[in-house]
Amino acid sequence: MTKELHTAAEARRHFYAGRLPMFDQIVHGFLKAAASRQKSGLFAVLNYLDGAIMIDGAFYTRRAVLLAMEDLEQHIEAPLTLQSEARAQMSLLELNPMPELRLYGDIATAILRMDSALRQSMRTTAQHALDRGAVLH
Repeated sequence: MTKELHTAAEARRHFYAGRLPMFDQIVHGFLKAAASRQKSGLFAVLNYLDGAIMIDGAFYTRRAVLLAMEDLEQHIEAPLTLQSEARAQMSLLELNPMPELRLYGDIATAILRMDSALRQSMRTTAQHALDRGAVLH
């Protein structure tokens, strides 16, 4: 029997139950991949959030977990290392204005912004290549 993929709303219910270490793991994984995107390739970084993880026997995309944390109604402060790593990556990507990045919800929003910026960068690069006629058949 295959496990089905669950939604952000279902992920939210699990994270409200105190699963912050899983969120920390996802964020550190994304930030590490983003920091080494020259080595690993941008495509690998962009696929990271769409990968599935198992929580309590159910599969969720990492993106669903981020969305769940972004909607977190509790104002829980993120660890300083997580705050500073997210801030450093946002600076490298020149994403301004930079939010405070103090709460878990702020970190989730920042990761989603970084993902969006990297996707836009990839589309822009591909479009420039097409405009220059760099695609050979």
